[in-house]
Amino acid sequence: MAKLIVVVGITGNLGGSVGDATKLSHGKYTKLWHFDSKAAVERFVRDDPAMRAASLAAKASFLHVGLYADNWRRAPTELCREAGGYVRVGIADGSRRQPLVWIRRDAGLLVKALVERVPPSARLMACSQMASAREYMAAWAAAAGEELGGDGGVVRLSDVQMRDYIPGDENAKGHFLQCW
Repeated sequence: MAKLIVVVGITGNLGGSVGDATKLSHGKYTKLWHFDSKAAVERFVRDDPAMRAASLAAKASFLHVGLYADNWRRAPTELCREAGGYVRVGIADGSRRQPLVWIRRDAGLLVKALVERVPPSARLMACSQMASAREYMAAWAAAAGEELGGDGGVVRLSDVQMRDYIPGDENAKGHFLQCW
């Protein structure tokens, strides 16, 4: 059976599907539009009567992508210059390990695995490596030849401080706060 590979992402970036945050959190997280919109595309492909009639739902496979390792290039909290060095700003302490994906290095290999080694109608979790924010910042600093500031490259803010720190409107602020 021929496969249909669906990669859903933000413009200008290879992305993947992710879980529906609102549904999986039983309504606790309702502002993670980048999760919920990707999950809606997957639901549409799997559940839409026209997709089923065209046999596309049975052929569709999805790449579920972890955090992009190059988010520091565009997210205002991922990499900031502070007195003393570079830091990642957030409401967490930076110790929790999360799945990172090195898109430029690994996306092709992950899609190839999805096409060649995974049966149709599957979900493949794309993870280049598990790392905490502290581990990530240490690796980034070593590669970039830069010094880290904060506590091991992490500055932890309260929810109120973080809301004030995040640029943009209340939608953007709510979205970033729920990402943590």
